[in-house]
Amino acid sequence: MTQMDNIQIVTYEPRFAASIAEMWNASHESWGGDNTVQTEQMILKEHHNHTHIDIFLAVVAEEVVGYCSFSHYKEDTGALYIPLLNVRPDYHGHKIGKRLVLRAVEETLQRGWPRLDLYTWPGNIKAVPTYKKAGFFWERRDDTTHLINLIPSVLQTPAVQSYFEHMDWYTDSTRDIITEPDGRQEYGFDYFTYQWSKDDLHLKMEYERTGRGLRLIETNDYKIQATIPVAHGLPFGTEYPIVYEIINKTGKPLSLEIRSISNNAVSFDLQESKTVDTHATIEGQFHIMPIEEEQDLFQTHPVVEAELVINGKSAIFKIGVEPKFPVRLKLQAPHRMIMVGEEVQLELTVENEYDQTVTYYMKCPDDDILSFQHAEVAIEVPARSRQAVTLTATLLSYGIWHHSISIYKEKSYTADSKVLDQYISLVFSGISSSFGGETAEDWVISNGQYHVCLNKINNKLAIYKGLESITQLFHPKFGLPYKNEFQKDRASKVTFRQEEAMILEAEYNLETLHILLTTVVELYPNGIVNRYYKVKNTSEQERTEPLFLKEHFRLALEDSVIPYRHQYIHTAKGSDASATDYWEVSDITENWLFSYTPHATYGVTWSADQTLITDHWLYALEHSLSLSKLGEQVETPVLQLAIGTWNDWQDFRTFALQKSSADTLIATSSLELKVNQGNPFAQQSLHVEITEYKNVILEGTLSIASQFNSVEPNQYELNRTLELHDFEVQLPLQSAHEIDVLRLQLDMDSYILKEQRLVFPGSEQAITQEIISTEHGDIHTVRNGVLEFQASQSFAPTVFSLKYHGVEWLDSSFPQPVAKSWWNPWIGGMTLEVHGLSPRTLLEEERSVEFTEIKDNLGNVWSGICITVHIQNNVKLKGLSFQQYYVTLPGVPVLCNFIKLDQHTGTTLSPFGANHFSFYKVSEEIKDAKAYIKNTVQEDVIYKAGKVQYETEVKDRIIRFGSNERKEKLLFVDHPENESCAVFVNTHLVASVAIANLFANNNEQVWGKPQFYIISDAEIPDSTLSDLFNIQFDVRDTTNDSEGSPS
Repeated sequence: MTQMDNIQIVTYEPRFAASIAEMWNASHESWGGDNTVQTEQMILKEHHNHTHIDIFLAVVAEEVVGYCSFSHYKEDTGALYIPLLNVRPDYHGHKIGKRLVLRAVEETLQRGWPRLDLYTWPGNIKAVPTYKKAGFFWERRDDTTHLINLIPSVLQTPAVQSYFEHMDWYTDSTRDIITEPDGRQEYGFDYFTYQWSKDDLHLKMEYERTGRGLRLIETNDYKIQATIPVAHGLPFGTEYPIVYEIINKTGKPLSLEIRSISNNAVSFDLQESKTVDTHATIEGQFHIMPIEEEQDLFQTHPVVEAELVINGKSAIFKIGVEPKFPVRLKLQAPHRMIMVGEEVQLELTVENEYDQTVTYYMKCPDDDILSFQHAEVAIEVPARSRQAVTLTATLLSYGIWHHSISIYKEKSYTADSKVLDQYISLVFSGISSSFGGETAEDWVISNGQYHVCLNKINNKLAIYKGLESITQLFHPKFGLPYKNEFQKDRASKVTFRQEEAMILEAEYNLETLHILLTTVVELYPNGIVNRYYKVKNTSEQERTEPLFLKEHFRLALEDSVIPYRHQYIHTAKGSDASATDYWEVSDITENWLFSYTPHATYGVTWSADQTLITDHWLYALEHSLSLSKLGEQVETPVLQLAIGTWNDWQDFRTFALQKSSADTLIATSSLELKVNQGNPFAQQSLHVEITEYKNVILEGTLSIASQFNSVEPNQYELNRTLELHDFEVQLPLQSAHEIDVLRLQLDMDSYILKEQRLVFPGSEQAITQEIISTEHGDIHTVRNGVLEFQASQSFAPTVFSLKYHGVEWLDSSFPQPVAKSWWNPWIGGMTLEVHGLSPRTLLEEERSVEFTEIKDNLGNVWSGICITVHIQNNVKLKGLSFQQYYVTLPGVPVLCNFIKLDQHTGTTLSPFGANHFSFYKVSEEIKDAKAYIKNTVQEDVIYKAGKVQYETEVKDRIIRFGSNERKEKLLFVDHPENESCAVFVNTHLVASVAIANLFANNNEQVWGKPQFYIISDAEIPDSTLSDLFNIQFDVRDTTNDSEGSPS
């Protein structure tokens, strides 16, 4: 007997904790690279009072080599879930993952659940076939990689159970296994197909994705299928057809009964019995009931359901539909503070879900908040499309504009022409205003520049400073064991009052727990937020056991201060320290955390008597509540947040501890200098200008030289008697070196100031543009004498090659996409990922590649490649085009990239988000590749590829990539006005990513900020790079075209 024969699948026991820790420590490379260390105590603590149904372990001689957690699925109904699956790397290839997954499928079936779900990542191509063979389907989603397994439903269907007395559902499956999303699309529906065959026995079953229900059975004897022959998205208030088609293959009569099953969302009445000789069609009508909220696209949809009895054996058929509002309104105010008395342009978007063009009529009422220039609105909207119109209004006072709008199909506004009523809302906050009330989605309190929104559906508390979301708080869990079943309970009563703070109280009748829960939020104008709970016993029976309440909060650690082991740790110092599992929460020695977020400081403090814990990626606090008698009420201690209240963590610590420290606690230009008017690209001469904005006189010596002697060294005396506040000089360029650093020293009376500026002398050599025909399609190629870069329309919307003097610097899959690391598909090169659009979907959109020439604001004429993508398939982004410009200048080792949006989606993009990835090849060996950055406190950090995964934000947006193999480095410089910039290295890839959020109204063109790539063996100081950001392309004076012309 081999060691593999001794593998057992067992359930978790504490005695396995040390071995589980060893398994995780040996599995870092399987998860993209990690260097956290697990211990027995950490495993015991994590699994104490865990919320999993069970945990399955693969064990060899008491050694854990595989792990599979098994839980209720919290994001949808009707499913169990595999949160985590891992096999120790040295046991890969021994079918351990398969056995763990099949054990979870078996347990799902035994517990009577119809479905099992899991998440993975697209690049996990080794595991996807295992999952699919075990019955999982890969859903076609842009937001994540989600798989569902309907084998339990199959085996619970009486009509086919006899087939599995002769066939094995796993070994006799004939389904095609491919590592891409599943589904056959028809009328907007996605159908998942199982097939089995053994000897002369055949079975096919098809499930509809959104309803998670059976819609087709085909056997040797018959084929029965249900079809909704119109569309998946259906406006409510109308009847639609459903067709059942029956084919009898036996030559003997087939007995069929159809018994419809109605539900709250779908009214369906069809009761029919039929004997089918050869073929029959049965049609029914179902009615979509009115809805209060839009359907979550990735949760189980309302279904058209019926029980089919086939020759006496039952099968439940269910087809999901997406109920839609026949017409939907969205009112958007400008993304800025609006002052009382200001005339403001509001954008009203109208979505029409009917199959024909409709003109809608409505009135926007005036109130104490808004006065509209024209109250009546008429807008024609094409079929199944949307249209936007601008409304002019005057803000009369701060508060909530919240109204039910009646929408009509005729201008007469008669009852017969009324489509529906819909609430729309806008919140206007002022620096000194305070109010509370409701919007269409939330309960809101506002105080000064802060406001808090309690979502009516999921009960999340979103906290804002101005227009920026700072953090969220979550609805509590009750236990033990803790459950999420109360998270979507609607508040039965919400009240507002103003004292020193604005106060919101929301009551929830949790009948199954026999308690009345009141969430209390107090919002102060200085950014202090208090949150606590009142819990009242409504049970007439005496409680003998305490009730446990767990509350959660979120705090990101990217730039935070933690009181840790009696020290104060600033996570921005040193290498990446933002992952929660880097820190033992039990070693946090004081009752506070503090973070420097992009928009405000954010501190959290809790009662010193409580112990902070973690719950996955959230922090949490547990409360044991004693509620023995009817009517007894308790309050939890206050959780306090400070949003922008203190700039420094030391002051917040004093507030949290309610005492100051006598010790100094440490965790651990007015002078402008312009070269060439801020233009780093020069020819023939340089213009140097010094301007002193302070009320002082320039006195001393100005010395000028350069690293590669592009200018002649010289000194200039600045005499006090001249009373100069500025000085300028013209410097002839002496050489045509690719790059130079101008060195300037001001030796003044009371100080010495040294500054440097980057200069690209350039050349008069023409840039060449060539289309090269290959077996893989045409390749657009640009050469400037130093750089060569290429793109191919037939491959992908990417620049796949960048060469410096003939040496390649980009990592790409050209000529075909592949699966790599976390990506599937991966194309590499320089590429744009659009938020809400998967890379696979983006590849399916129409694109073009053309040469381009464009002039910037400083007069430089750039040439290169323009890649255009027209989005037509994605519902939310349909009508949007974006252009990626990759341009250069003659004789310089610089490539510039930026994007331009051409926005015709019919609504506001608020925002359009995009990640610009650049994948680099800096060495033939991945382990030789390095990324050089400065962290937030300006320490030098070098990340080595090929060993551990790091994805680290780079605050100064400057990243160098190099290796021992090459003397040159590639310098990536991102624009400071973009959202963020990060370096990414792991065992497979080296990359930079720049994230941009662009706000664009309908029919508007918006230009992104440029980013730059510089390849050189010269040492380029970071301080010299700022002049690059003087370059702008959103100007009208351009070559060939008023906005930059592909040629």
